[in-house]
Amino acid sequence: MIVDDGSTDKTLEVIEEIKYSNPKIRIEIYKQKNKGVSVARNNALQYVDGIYTIFIDPDDYLDESMLKKCMKR
Repeated sequence: MIVDDGSTDKTLEVIEEIKYSNPKIRIEIYKQKNKGVSVARNNALQYVDGIYTIFIDPDDYLDESMLKKCMKR
């Protein structure tokens, strides 16, 4: 799930391209006017239906094996 907090760059276009380029990729996109990261995260939590949740910010580095390592723990 991705919450677009009123981005003004090409982020939303890139995410939509990824979503629609491969039917196996499951991405839900929610859009809101810019209200800040805390509001975006709280809104996202309304739609979460999984066991685990991770928040990733634009300035975070996500190693390709990070989630796998977290799940093993």
